[in-house]
Amino acid sequence: LDFYLHDKVDLTNPSNSTVVLVAGPKNLQFGAVLVIDDVLTKGPSRDSEIVGRAKGTYISDDSTNTTTGLFLTFVAVFKDGTMSMYGQDNIFDEVRELAVIGGTGAYRFASGYAQIRTY
Repeated sequence: LDFYLHDKVDLTNPSNSTVVLVAGPKNLQFGAVLVIDDVLTKGPSRDSEIVGRAKGTYISDDSTNTTTGLFLTFVAVFKDGTMSMYGQDNIFDEVRELAVIGGTGAYRFASGYAQIRTY
């Protein structure tokens, strides 16, 4: 599967955002908890065909604030099922891996890993 997840972050106007800070410091350092409800598209453009949604959380989990460590957990919701993923997302690493921990519908018993990159 290939898809693009579109975060839209506007901490000053949460109603205009797909990522909302729900707890922790406003500077998004250690302890920040954010909830996501992002669109998933077939291509990199926001105008590309929508294939699903990503619903989950980001948690800033580096107490030294020396990395951009986020713990990411989300469910990719597609027309024919869901797929659950979680893992460390150090956003400045070129490639990150998340564990695929299960799914429903067409993705029942899904396992393995997903590679994520910043476009």
